[in-house]
Amino acid sequence: MLWLKTLHLATLVCWCGALLCVVAALGRTGGHVDARETAAPQRTLFLLMATPAALLAIATGTGLFALVSGTPAWLAAKLFAVTVLAACHLLAGWALHREEHGEPLPSSPHLGLSAATASAMLGTLWLVLAKPV
Repeated sequence: MLWLKTLHLATLVCWCGALLCVVAALGRTGGHVDARETAAPQRTLFLLMATPAALLAIATGTGLFALVSGTPAWLAAKLFAVTVLAACHLLAGWALHREEHGEPLPSSPHLGLSAATASAMLGTLWLVLAKPV
């Protein structure tokens, strides 16, 4: 069970870090005219790191959930925080797709999405640390 917890934590850290990088880069064209050129590194990070890490984090978390007897209230709250994080992942992919195709984004989309992502990450961390023994 220790290896599963370690893998879960490692993939969660990779997912959160990659997602924050993608979200922070949204809407920053850097003076380039071609949106595809500026979105390519973000897309690569999103597709090759954030998404596989998210899938592994969710899969290992599901494995840990299966090993826990009962469903304590803190676990339901943690699952809610992870659901919010997955929704942020989905919104980041949608915004990245729009940016890549030259469609307008709302002004400063990264601010709200960054705040929601960071809040979900901190909420998950707090819930894990507040877990009863």
